[in-house]
Amino acid sequence: MALGLVLAFDVRGSARAYASLVKDFKPMGVDYSKSFFANPKIIRFFGGMFAAVGVWFVVGSTIFASSIP
Repeated sequence: MALGLVLAFDVRGSARAYASLVKDFKPMGVDYSKSFFANPKIIRFFGGMFAAVGVWFVVGSTIFASSIP
């Protein structure tokens, strides 16, 4: 959840850093600079989704734990 919030709010340029890593780093010679993940807006969107899933897990586990007798 914390990583999702950091990416969604672009704390200290984290989303831009991830996007530039995708653009510049070429693992085993594969060029991902044209990938849609090279866009900081997409990284921020996925960060928001990570945060939403994290909140869902926290709420779900709290509800489940409170229902155990």
